[in-house]
Amino acid sequence: MDTKHFSNNPNIQKIDLENGEILEVSLITTGEILGHGMWLNEKGLDSFLQCVEGTQVKAYYKHSDDNEALNSIGFFENFKKKVNENGEYQIVGDFSALNAWKESNTKEYSTFFELASKAPEVFGISVEAMINSAFYNEDNELVMLENETPNEDTKIYAFCEKVLAWSVVSTPATNPNGLFSQEETEFKENNIMETNEIELELQDKINELEVMLQTITEEFNQLTDEKSEVEKEKEELTAKISDLEIKVESFEIGSDPVDHNFAEEKLDLTEQIKMEQDWGTKSKLIMSNLNNLTITRQ
Repeated sequence: MDTKHFSNNPNIQKIDLENGEILEVSLITTGEILGHGMWLNEKGLDSFLQCVEGTQVKAYYKHSDDNEALNSIGFFENFKKKVNENGEYQIVGDFSALNAWKESNTKEYSTFFELASKAPEVFGISVEAMINSAFYNEDNELVMLENETPNEDTKIYAFCEKVLAWSVVSTPATNPNGLFSQEETEFKENNIMETNEIELELQDKINELEVMLQTITEEFNQLTDEKSEVEKEKEELTAKISDLEIKVESFEIGSDPVDHNFAEEKLDLTEQIKMEQDWGTKSKLIMSNLNNLTITRQ
């Protein structure tokens, strides 16, 4: 049989770790009693309810031939009959853990309650009881097995004589769907809601990432365009600098000095004679320019 794991436990509010209580635990369910070749119908389930109604029944952590009251982990009470969505009947009861179990077996206690919270379908409760077996004859009359032998293919049904205890087991014979005996379909609505919420969150995240990607792409394209413009300007400036360098080099190496086109102003003869300090030279100027000199008497 495939093991089903349900991530969302609708019975989580029924579990109280601190106080050691679990409400409405499935104790026995109509249908096939697995591994025993017997069946339990509504009438048989009613017989079990009559055996425990108004009582407290001790609970064990597992089936054992040595089970005694001092080895119990707690007890079940408040038994009642319910019908599930599949039309099957079940007896549920409230579990109360003993403080002695909690204090002396902390790991076992914590494991039990963690499984009840996170994976109630992987274990359940099995009944330890004294039973009577019966079958329905051709006239649909209930006949006790001790009074008559049925045909080979006749279904045998179980009826309670006395309930001794309830035990925690991995595969309960009368609770095939675990601690709360609920089919996978009963989790379906919650699982669908949880899945839809996850899908919506993922879609929102995808949309957010797509917007971020678009923004980054636009910024990248803008930077690429700006880079192209800068490189173009750089090329133009480099060309201008190169041209200027060529001109400067040509000016320093190949250019000739420019002649000025102004004439030197000649000094007046009288001024030349006055400025001349050497008397020999001054005498020559006077003698060579007698005809050009004008002598004025004062």
